Amino acid sequence: MSSDIAKSLAPGLEILLNQRVIAITPTPENSWRLTLESSNEELSAKAIVVAIPAPQAVMLLSPLGESVLDAVFLDNLRSVEFYPSISA
Repeated sequence: MSSDIAKSLAPGLEILLNQRVIAITPTPENSWRLTLESSNEELSAKAIVVAIPAPQAVMLLSPLGESVLDAVFLDNLRSVEFYPSISA
């Protein structure tokens, strides 16, 4: 199964399902604050993994700017193009 690796890493972690992050903000404590869309609740995390399509990642990561992320990384992320396709 494709989720076996994630499941093996998840014991002891609090997993929130069906939540959309609308903002990522660095904190002075070297962690991250995540703002959720549904409740406007804020969560704190020591690390985050952004595993979403590039166009969605650009919306979350661009506001962090070059003070947090390298300009080349942001430019490369913005340059990713998606083409419609059908698979069966």
